[in-house]
Amino acid sequence: MSDQSSQPHPEPPPRSESGPRLESGGDLSVGGDVAGRDVVKHQTTVNQTVTGFSEKTVVRLMVVVGVLVFVTAACFFSGGLVVGAAALTALDKQVGSSPEEAVLFQQKLQFLSAAAPGQSLNFSFTEDEISSYVKFILGPELGFLPETGKVRLVNDQQVIVAGRLADLGGLEVAATFELSNQPGQPLALQSAAAHVLPVSGSTFGWTAIPTGLLQPAADQLNARLGNVQLVNAFAVQDQAGAVSWELDLVTR
Repeated sequence: MSDQSSQPHPEPPPRSESGPRLESGGDLSVGGDVAGRDVVKHQTTVNQTVTGFSEKTVVRLMVVVGVLVFVTAACFFSGGLVVGAAALTALDKQVGSSPEEAVLFQQKLQFLSAAAPGQSLNFSFTEDEISSYVKFILGPELGFLPETGKVRLVNDQQVIVAGRLADLGGLEVAATFELSNQPGQPLALQSAAAHVLPVSGSTFGWTAIPTGLLQPAADQLNARLGNVQLVNAFAVQDQAGAVSWELDLVTR
């Protein structure tokens, strides 16, 4: 048997210059076997650096989305109403507030509660006074964080009360009330909302919540006004833009 390894190997045929050519200006790496025109396998590895949200930001975003879905669903099944854009816009209105004005409004309430049953009274107050009262005195009793409560008069029939609830980690909530002639309930709770995704200078991020969550606060507000019945209400705005309310009440 002859030793085939000693036989000279035939030289490969010269490459045709007329066929396709592949040139590279740098290093070229082909991860696969090439046979004729068929690619048996091809694998390319690319190293990339992707810059995106941090893990903490992603988790926070997921929580916010989850809260939005949950609260919206709860509101749908509980019959909650969306707070109007006009009322939410009124929250951004700048008004004066001071402990002195808070005390002045408290004194007016004390005079109202001391009146004998059956008396007709005119109860007037400014937006600054009632907002100061909720900010410095009533707010903590409603569950708001200190000095986060505020009140804005939306129109001659509607008011909005807002603050950051301590029990919800400082989440801002708001409730709208309309004046009512129901005895003992001059403020009727209409709608409630939570600011789950705050955007500065915008009403975006508010979502409706069940009004029952803020009903205890509404009951406290009515209790502070005393056992009265509303007869008439007027909103008055002076030349400087300051708004006040004048209420005709009958004590009971």
